[in-house]
Amino acid sequence: MSKATTEKLTNSIAKWVAADCRPISIVEDEGLKEAFQIVSSDPNFQLPSRTTVMKRIHQLYGDERNTKEEKLAGACHVALTGDHWTSVSNHNYLGVTAHLINSEWKLKSFALTVSKTVTRHYADACAEQFDASALRTAALTPPWQIQKNWQQTALGQAREPLVQDVSTRWNSTLSMISRYLRNQEAVNATLARQKHNLATLTNLECNKLQKLEVVLEPCKNVTELLGGDTYVSCSVVLPALCHLNRVMNPTDEDPGFMIKFKATFSKDLDTRMATINNRWLKVATALDPRLKDLKSLKEKTSVLQVLWLESPMQQINFPSFKVWTWIEEMLQGSEAGPAHL
Repeated sequence: MSKATTEKLTNSIAKWVAADCRPISIVEDEGLKEAFQIVSSDPNFQLPSRTTVMKRIHQLYGDERNTKEEKLAGACHVALTGDHWTSVSNHNYLGVTAHLINSEWKLKSFALTVSKTVTRHYADACAEQFDASALRTAALTPPWQIQKNWQQTALGQAREPLVQDVSTRWNSTLSMISRYLRNQEAVNATLARQKHNLATLTNLECNKLQKLEVVLEPCKNVTELLGGDTYVSCSVVLPALCHLNRVMNPTDEDPGFMIKFKATFSKDLDTRMATINNRWLKVATALDPRLKDLKSLKEKTSVLQVLWLESPMQQINFPSFKVWTWIEEMLQGSEAGPAHL
């Protein structure tokens, strides 16, 4: 079976499961698998997994929603109708349907939402529920967001929303800056079509963001490196922190705001580095075979000595040459080594 046919089959199964309210586990049914093997004349045919079907359902939903949003955005006028109904299990629901005439003068109608209601179907209650559902539906995607999607498509960019900085989320500031700079042209073109009193960023401010993006990128790399759970990260803590220290060293080309940012960052980093378990980190770094050789160093010069010379932690009374003494004592089975560790 070709890849295209397999994709169509996966989409068809996802639509069937979603539209007919079938359980996701049905794709694990041996009888269904055997039926598809007979139809496809392929005894080795395998049904898509539950995870694949779930992902495909969400993908199909997203595609359908984007299509409906574009139709709504392109219509001059949209009429909404509501339909109250009761299920066989005696639960009340309200369905909202949109009606519009497209550019080809054809009437199009499609459901926007179905929401469960708890009050009886009296006129006042029905009107209130309909207004609330219509407002929620209208707020799903603001017009400016739809226009921004159009601008991104016209510019050959991927459709992606803007993100905000979250104080408790690592690298969210960098994500916010990078996402805006990547979609700056689309955002400006969208705002130019809107009536607003927003203060957009100037070219000077955008240049500052570009410089800040360059400095924050190593921070993201370090946090991702130290946050890995498939490898030992203890041994790379010192090299990573020393790398950040070098990145945050001011240069002659740095403008005033960047010098101030680097100074603040370095001060905070030094405060945090002063409380780390320096001795164990040095031992871990020395034992990591990935760091055993630096071609730029002189013979018998260890990576720990370089880290020590370049790190502000040299104020702590743990000379780097002692690392090799500690390791030697540990290897010889001396009691002095483990005792001091």
